[in-house]
Amino acid sequence: MTSILKYIFTLILLTSCSGGFGTMDRIMSSWEGSHIDEVISQWGYPHGEQNIAGKKIYFWDRNAMLSLPSTTTSTAQVVGDTIIINSNTSGGGISSWSCRRTLALNDNNIVVSWGWSGNNCPFADIAMGYQHWQKKKEVSQD
Repeated sequence: MTSILKYIFTLILLTSCSGGFGTMDRIMSSWEGSHIDEVISQWGYPHGEQNIAGKKIYFWDRNAMLSLPSTTTSTAQVVGDTIIINSNTSGGGISSWSCRRTLALNDNNIVVSWGWSGNNCPFADIAMGYQHWQKKKEVSQD
């Protein structure tokens, strides 16, 4: 029963951490029409850039690796003068997490399109350092 609950929890966690509920679309679209300098001032320098079909493409990556715990259960049986031990290990391994934010710019360094991919993109605006991803709203000085 415990294995089933772990499986269900993991499945929920994986599906909810993939930019669901429109959060990543809202975050990325907030940068449409912005100058690259605005993006860099909030996100920092990009991890890479490419030129494709006359457009500059910039991308920012967030990667993480998680070591998953393993559990070993053993049983022992005494047969005469011999002890027989049977062990079973489950779980363990490494889980890789990533989120790539991609912005395409025109000749004036203005964001004209965007994209994102990965299994570690935010599903909510709070938690785990994602708060600064959406463009900050400008405060009017009336």
